[in-house]
Amino acid sequence: MSLSSSLPVAPSPDGGAPSTARGPRSAFHSLTLRGAVAMAIAYVAGRFGVDLGADAAQELAARLLDLVFTLGVLAVGVGRARAAGPLA
Repeated sequence: MSLSSSLPVAPSPDGGAPSTARGPRSAFHSLTLRGAVAMAIAYVAGRFGVDLGADAAQELAARLLDLVFTLGVLAVGVGRARAAGPLA
């Protein structure tokens, strides 16, 4: 089995042959970051004696990262709104 047959194939934007190349990913969509958060959640749950299902740690990691991202966007919005006001 060749390595290229196991890679996902993306359609070419110019209509030519499909490409397996991927563009840059943001840190929010990083599988490494999500995996690290999932491992941390599974570790902490294990220390408290909670048995998580097979995909529960990954789902919790995705939800936690969504929450952190949303709160970060909210904090940036509040900070920009305060900075636009008078500096007193």
